[in-house]
Amino acid sequence: MTLYCCAIKRICNFYALLFLFPLSSYALAIDFDGHESEHQQDFLFLLEEGYTQEKGEWQFGLSYQDVSYQDVSYSGEQNQKKGTDNVWKFGVEYGFTDRFQVEFFLPYQKSSWYQGNAKINASTAGNPEIELIYQVIQETSVVPVVSIGVGVEIAASSDKAPIRSEEWGYEGFVNASKYLEAWGFLHANLAYGVADKGDETELSYGLGFVRPINDSFSAMIEYLVEREQEDVLQGSNSKVLAQFTVGFSYQSNHGFIAGLAYGQSDNDERLERAFTVKFQYEF
Repeated sequence: MTLYCCAIKRICNFYALLFLFPLSSYALAIDFDGHESEHQQDFLFLLEEGYTQEKGEWQFGLSYQDVSYQDVSYSGEQNQKKGTDNVWKFGVEYGFTDRFQVEFFLPYQKSSWYQGNAKINASTAGNPEIELIYQVIQETSVVPVVSIGVGVEIAASSDKAPIRSEEWGYEGFVNASKYLEAWGFLHANLAYGVADKGDETELSYGLGFVRPINDSFSAMIEYLVEREQEDVLQGSNSKVLAQFTVGFSYQSNHGFIAGLAYGQSDNDERLERAFTVKFQYEF
C-alpha cells in the first residue's frame, strides 16, 4: 500500500468517526450581535486554535507525550530503527491586546533508539520556540475566527542531536476556528517551516473537531499531516507522517484544563503510537 493510500484510509477513518461522534442534546448559546463570542474552545492536542488570549491574560501549559515508533522498509519488513521519545513541553502565552499575543515554548526530551544492535539513550532540553500571533478575522455567525502567525526556533548546541539542532528554524502559519451551533468546534491549521540553511522544509496541515459533552467535559478528534523535505548531497529525501488522535478534556470554572489523548500513524515508512497528557491554566 502506498503512502497516498494510507493517507486516504486515514482521512476516511477521520470522517467516519466524525460522523459517529456522540450527538447529545446539549446545546451552547452564542451571541454574534456585534459582541465577541463568549464560547471559544482553546484546548487541542496537536493543532492550534484560532482564538487568541485577551488583553493582559496569561496562560501556562505543560504537556507530556510518550511516543513509540518503528521504521519499516517499503517491502513492509521491520528493521532495527525503533525507539521511544518522552517529551515534556512547557509553554507560556500572553495577550498584548485582545487580538495579538506572544507564545514561548521550551521542550525537554528523553529518547532511546537502536543503531544496529546498539541501543542509544539521550536526554536534553530541546530548541526553545517563540511565536507571535495576530487575529486577522473575528468570528461571526458565518465566518470563522482566523489568526496568522510567525515562529522562530532558536538554535542550540548540536551535541545532543537529533533532539537539539544548531540550526535556526522559521515558520509561518494560519489557524482557523469555527463554533458550529449545537455541534461543537471545528479547527483547521496550515503551516510551513524551513531551516536557516534552507535544506529542510516542512508543510503541515490538520483538521480537528471538539464536541462538548457537558459544561466540564469535551471529546475531540484531530488529524494532522506533516510532509518533510530534506535536500542532501545524494539527492532529495522526503517523508510523510499522518497522525490521527482522539482524546478527552476536562475544564473547571477557574481556568484549569486537563486532557488525555491517544494518537497513531501508520504508513509504509513508519509505525508510531503516542499518548499525550496536557494541562493548561489561564488567568
